[in-house]
Amino acid sequence: TEIQQMYRNRLIDAFGQKCLLCEIRNRELLIASHIKAYAACDSMKEKIDNNNGFLLCANHDKLFDRFLITFDSRTGKIKISPKLTDAEKSACLLDAEYVLPREMLTMERRRYLIWHNNEYEKKVRE
Repeated sequence: TEIQQMYRNRLIDAFGQKCLLCEIRNRELLIASHIKAYAACDSMKEKIDNNNGFLLCANHDKLFDRFLITFDSRTGKIKISPKLTDAEKSACLLDAEYVLPREMLTMERRRYLIWHNNEYEKKVRE
């Protein structure tokens, strides 16, 4: 939609035209990925808040969207689901030592990450 396109463009302007987790820079492959799912947002403000988003390539967006990865709301360190095999982690270029850049850990983003962390934990327990 037009709103999602504008949101994506704002994230590109804010963070650069690059996946947060890999070297993909092709604009056609970059997705504005919501931390708190679009459908779960309480308001339009949450849906278009830059703090509620990461720019991810299609593969990393799918992993994040399905709660197979998340970022700890306190430390920013990636959490990788035990449901992924070592081969899948390697194929998806997941670095278990990855930590979000410090400037991304705003109070607002941490609030969205708490929501994502809770959903991730539910999915891990399934």
